[in-house]
Amino acid sequence: MGYNINIVSDIFNKASELFDGNEKKVSKWMNTSNTNFGGSSPLSACKPYDGAVKVEEYLDRKLQEKKNIQTNTK
Repeated sequence: MGYNINIVSDIFNKASELFDGNEKKVSKWMNTSNTNFGGSSPLSACKPYDGAVKVEEYLDRKLQEKKNIQTNTK
């Protein structure tokens, strides 16, 4: 089974937002093993649809945390 291009595109967009548009950081994060995904890289975790959903949910949480921090520092 391959990647769902729509959800992977959303994941890349959210990762870009999380890393303030820094493509090098996004690429490194997407391709580095991560304990949150059982030691798989986020990109590898995206191959089954349910894995992609987990990566997207993780990014949603991280983006919310980032927004909360920014709100609390203003």
